[in-house]
Amino acid sequence: MLAIAIPLAIISFVSGHVIEKTGRFLEPLQMGLLIMTLGVGLLISLSISPDLEIIIVVLIVIGLGFVYAISIHTSITNE
Repeated sequence: MLAIAIPLAIISFVSGHVIEKTGRFLEPLQMGLLIMTLGVGLLISLSISPDLEIIIVVLIVIGLGFVYAISIHTSITNE
């Protein structure tokens, strides 16, 4: 549970700070979706028996993009 909660709190803080400073939310949202798409592309490129370290890195990239996009979407809909 902490593996999701801690990055969510950090990324939500950073994305909220970026939106507050710039006043724009579309670019950070697109950045989160781009990071998530990059992670899914890396996931597709895995071989049949990848190393555990590579799997962990790919899942972290997907998770960071997902958390970044979802935290911005949540803050937009709550306003």
